[in-house]
Amino acid sequence: VEPGGACFLVDPGPAAVVEQLVRVFRHENLPEPNWILLTHIHLDHAGGVGHLAEFFPRARIWAPPGGGTFLVRPEILAHASRKTLGSLGEAYGFPRPLEEAKIFSRKEDLPSSVQPVLTPGHAPYHAAFLYRGFPEERFLFTGDAAGMHHASLGNNSRGLPYLRPGTPHKFFFEEYMA
Repeated sequence: VEPGGACFLVDPGPAAVVEQLVRVFRHENLPEPNWILLTHIHLDHAGGVGHLAEFFPRARIWAPPGGGTFLVRPEILAHASRKTLGSLGEAYGFPRPLEEAKIFSRKEDLPSSVQPVLTPGHAPYHAAFLYRGFPEERFLFTGDAAGMHHASLGNNSRGLPYLRPGTPHKFFFEEYMA
């Protein structure tokens, strides 16, 4: 939250957690988000955004270019996820569709304090967000672009810590490395 500025919510999670998230917003007296920023459209990161749009009707949603299709027609992703994830996909809850007019995908649509960086690989439509706040705050929200790093799981022959891409079955290695 910027003093006197916008409130951002990044990757609100699956549909199953929306009511709890809204309770936290109210309990903590947080302002209604101006923006809901999605790093990608997988159910565990964006499955709740259609539900949240009902609780926060003024919030605008930013999704990586090309990803908006799955927000307008979330059943495409939901059925594919359930096929891949089985019962875990059921635990995420079922997403609700968004109106296309609420979805933004251009860098220029966002306030200057938030810079989206396209980071395909984990998903074909993936972005990270560089936030430059007030007065000298800097945060990088990576979604699943950075994978999972763990130093204590042993080093490889090059002396690097363990790194596993955070992805289920498809991984676009060339795009990820680029």
